[in-house]
Amino acid sequence: MEVAFQNVDNQRPPWRLKTQLLSNEHFVNFVLSQIDFFMITNRTPNISASTLWETLKAYIRGEIISYTAHENKLKRHRLSMLTRCIAQLDDIYAVSPSPDIYKERLTLQAEFDTLLTDQVTEMLVKSRSTYYEQGDKASKLLAHKLRQLSSSSQITKIRTSSGISLDPGGINEEFKRFYQSLYTSESKADTLELDDFFHSLSVPSVGRDLVKKLEQPITVEELSNAVKSLQSGRSPGPDGYSTEFYKKFISKIAPILIEMYNDAFVNGALPHTLTQATICVILKKNKDPLDGIIPSN
Repeated sequence: MEVAFQNVDNQRPPWRLKTQLLSNEHFVNFVLSQIDFFMITNRTPNISASTLWETLKAYIRGEIISYTAHENKLKRHRLSMLTRCIAQLDDIYAVSPSPDIYKERLTLQAEFDTLLTDQVTEMLVKSRSTYYEQGDKASKLLAHKLRQLSSSSQITKIRTSSGISLDPGGINEEFKRFYQSLYTSESKADTLELDDFFHSLSVPSVGRDLVKKLEQPITVEELSNAVKSLQSGRSPGPDGYSTEFYKKFISKIAPILIEMYNDAFVNGALPHTLTQATICVILKKNKDPLDGIIPSN
């Protein structure tokens, strides 16, 4: 018997930095060293500040992915080894009890519980749950909770002009057309009419001294204060970096950010990724899934 699932979307979800890593001193030092390495290797006169900044983000993202994959592999290996060692000590203690064996067993169990707690904590953050249970059952419970959340947030079908679409690619394309139409102005502005309108307005003028001050290059202090004032806990943009990342590394990345913004000011255009945003489509509660979709960005 063959079972086939049609229209299965195998795309990976967008990468997002795990903010818990920012409390890990080893991780922070790793990122700092990688930023230094990248800047020493790639800062050349013929590369614009905007290109350098965008490339830096891509490079650091790749290094973070490699770092977390390696750390997870080591953690899984350590958990497996601890499980075997604890089982062996239990067998030995059952035959020949001794305080030393019991103490060693407690030490290994404490390390095992710490590693397992890290996994459960990560699941709690993902599931936004308010409860906690000890033991292996907690991992299974939270994993099930995460699967439920993922399933409930998926849009599996929509109503289109040609009927109901179940194809993930078709659903994405329909949303793309909808938002292209939504954000495209239907007004055909006449340049002469616009000029006449703006010339007829009585707009207060700015003094020369203030104009000169406003047109000065951005300073490191201004940038640092702006980053520190950002609200924490918000979802990251398409690049996957949260506000917590910028707050943590602002002293290191401020120089290249300053160059990038001043370069954009001179050229009159920001890098492409700084003009992007992520639009999340969510379902209204107690509504027909085909009629209860609302946008959120």
